[in-house]
Amino acid sequence: MGRLTDMIRAQLGRPRAQAGFALLVGTLIGAGASFIAAMVAARTLSLEEFAAFGVGIAVNSLTMQFADLGLGTVAMTEAAEAKDPHEARRQLIALTVRRFGTALAAGALIALAVVFLPSLEPYRDVALIAVFGGAVGCLSFFSAGALQAYRRFREAGAVQVVLGVSRLVLVAVAAAVGLGAPAMMVGYAVLAPVLAMALGATLLAIHSKNEMKSGEADALIAAELKIESEDESERGHSRTSRRRYIAIMAVLGALLLNGDVLLLTTFGSADDVATYSAAWRFAAGVLLLNTAIVGASLPFVMAADDAWAEVKKLARIGVALAVGLLILVLPLTLIGVRVLGDVGKDAAGPLAVLLLAFSIDAYFFYTAQIYLRIRREKYFTVMIATELVSMVLITLVFRNQGAMAPALGQLGTRVIACVMVSAPILLQRGDRISWFKSQIE
Repeated sequence: MGRLTDMIRAQLGRPRAQAGFALLVGTLIGAGASFIAAMVAARTLSLEEFAAFGVGIAVNSLTMQFADLGLGTVAMTEAAEAKDPHEARRQLIALTVRRFGTALAAGALIALAVVFLPSLEPYRDVALIAVFGGAVGCLSFFSAGALQAYRRFREAGAVQVVLGVSRLVLVAVAAAVGLGAPAMMVGYAVLAPVLAMALGATLLAIHSKNEMKSGEADALIAAELKIESEDESERGHSRTSRRRYIAIMAVLGALLLNGDVLLLTTFGSADDVATYSAAWRFAAGVLLLNTAIVGASLPFVMAADDAWAEVKKLARIGVALAVGLLILVLPLTLIGVRVLGDVGKDAAGPLAVLLLAFSIDAYFFYTAQIYLRIRREKYFTVMIATELVSMVLITLVFRNQGAMAPALGQLGTRVIACVMVSAPILLQRGDRISWFKSQIE
């Protein structure tokens, strides 16, 4: 036990662990505050209004992820690989300009869908507010990703905290004065992201002038993140290919995470939509935990020299996270039903299934990072596309089950994802493929 304790202390003392922990804490605080904001809405809005609020959150998230087109991930991966801080800065500026363009295009496209899709007619006002908020506020998430690329992990965490706390305060104020779903969505999806975006932009402006050299801790972290240089033409081709696949992954991932609620509106009642939205928002706490952990570790995974050792470590941690979360499924389900109040009276089944799905997803989330490092973005894209198709098909098969249908779709697709993320690892272990070279060139 003493030896294990010493090992843990040694790992936590490394700059990589300290930086990742700072970002993780900030992200969890922000995500927790956003989660509580959704619970406040669930307990104060009527069933019909919360159905609209739930659809609005799905549309808002879809808009932000479409607007992102993977540019936040690109910013982190390319800046982590850049040896020259000036090159990293130029890349981030170019990506920011592109982000403005994709935000406008995504907002216009999804707004048209909201206006013309008959299934969204009952939720149209709130959904349009959510689209506007997603198009404007998506830059808050991009600024957090860019700060991570600059290895300013505490500042990136601060942006997440401001976003979540602002959402909670604004939704709580709207609830206290008796305002409905549209006002809550304005606070949640528009005003809070704008505040976070302003903070992120300010921090980026300050730190972009420092050439990413501001102290001994950053120097130690940079040493851990050292990447060997490549031929410039090869790097340019690789970068273009990576950006294309990451953009596709972003679109497919957005549909996977938010398409279930929108799909439910085509065959479910307003009660089904409200019940599933409530269950999804509570279960999303697990999903946010997975995302936070991956966001904190991705820059370091991108710097790994030994791919085979790294993927084995990621898989072990992923299994441990999944098992730990699975143990909590039953108590979290019982707590969730109580927290959700009236809107959650029929949510126990969908909530339990979603918690199972997102707990299993911890293994996929953590292990799949290595495919970005070994330049297997194409396979990563195939995995997400398979997940999306599976989710839609399974949901439609069980459509007579109402709110349970999309939950079963999410569970089935997570099982398939875990099989797909594990297959190349097992094949490598049997010397059938050589994707994970001992040293990444």
